[in-house]
Amino acid sequence: MLVECIFNKAEDFGVEYLSDSETGKSVYFDYEIGTEYKVYGLKFRSYRVDYLVCNKYGDPNWIPANLFKIKDSRIPSNWATCVTYLSEEFKPLYDYFQ
Repeated sequence: MLVECIFNKAEDFGVEYLSDSETGKSVYFDYEIGTEYKVYGLKFRSYRVDYLVCNKYGDPNWIPANLFKIKDSRIPSNWATCVTYLSEEFKPLYDYFQ
């Protein structure tokens, strides 16, 4: 899956989609408008979807999907669905982003 950054400020996608750690003034400086990013995971929240993408420094982050437009919607065949905090294999990933 491949996405292109179209916004890098929270105010551009609506405050109703913000998480507890974000404000209407949140800025995602590490993501450049017009740049394509490979998606490594999807997180479904009750109010939005987040993509796991690496910033320009190669650091992975969960970022609101509203900041991107999809360029290639194909999902890799090796992807699987799980509830991360219940999965022994994925719990470290869940804990890392808490």
